[in-house]
Amino acid sequence: MPHLVLNEAGERINEGDSIANFRGMPGTFLRVTRGAEYNGTAKVSVRDPGGWERESYADAWRLRVRTVSEWVAAQDHRAITDENVRCIMELMSQGADHWMDPLNLANEAETPSGTRFTVVDMANDRDFHLTYGDIRIAFLMLADPEQKLVHARSAHYFRTAWADRDADGIQVQDLDAVSGDLVAQVACFGEVRH
Repeated sequence: MPHLVLNEAGERINEGDSIANFRGMPGTFLRVTRGAEYNGTAKVSVRDPGGWERESYADAWRLRVRTVSEWVAAQDHRAITDENVRCIMELMSQGADHWMDPLNLANEAETPSGTRFTVVDMANDRDFHLTYGDIRIAFLMLADPEQKLVHARSAHYFRTAWADRDADGIQVQDLDAVSGDLVAQVACFGEVRH
C-alpha cells in the first residue's frame, strides 16, 4: 500500500521536497521507510544538508504519514478546495455531535498555518488536531471505489460528490450530516467506530 505524507499545514510532501525538523534543521524528504500501521509511528528517510541519508521518526520532521490505497494516492487532492473542506467541517459539526464536541470544530485553531481544526472526542476525552489534508484524505478514502469502511449506500454519496466535481471542487451538496460524521471518524480514527 502506498503512503501519503503531509506537513503540519496538511500539504502533500513528495520525494525531493524540502522539509525541516522540530529544531529547524533543513532536510530533503526521500521516502517512507515504515508506515504508521506498524505501531502507530511512521519512519521516513531524509537527506541532511551534508548529503547523508538518515532514517528517523516522521514526527521529528513534523510529518504525518497515512497508508492509503493506490486509488486514493493517485487522485488530485487539490480538487477538494479549502471551501469544500470548510463545508465538510460544517457537516461534521451537525452529524458527529453524538461523539465529538462540535463547538471546537467550526473555528480554525491559532496555528501559524491556520489550517488546523480541533476535534474533542467526548467518549474518550481525547483531542484530535486535523488539517485540511486530513479531511481531504478521509473524504477520498470514503470515495474510493474499493473502500470497505462503510456500506454501499453511504459510499455512493462520496463517489457522486467526487465524480461530479468541477472547477469549484467536489459537490458538497451531495453529502449530508451522516457523511460529515463518517469523514470525521475516518479522519480521526482511520475507521468508522461510532
